[in-house]
Amino acid sequence: MDALLKLQKPEEALASIAQHTGDATRDLPPAALNSVRIKLQNHPDLLAVVEGQETRDLRTMGRMFGEDLPGGLVFTGGAEAASD
Repeated sequence: MDALLKLQKPEEALASIAQHTGDATRDLPPAALNSVRIKLQNHPDLLAVVEGQETRDLRTMGRMFGEDLPGGLVFTGGAEAASD
């Protein structure tokens, strides 16, 4: 966490790591979470991700993974896709 906080544009990575899961073993300790909140104070959309109030959209995922999904691609539920 400390290394990421020192980078120039770590906001999306920090939001992903600090995202609230409700599982005490995976959630950040309060001090680290507070540091992330301070770093993300000018990014309300990423703060919402940290708090578990918002999920990532496809555009954000494309930026994170360095590629966009093809136009017209539609995701379906896992059970429906498995039965094909």
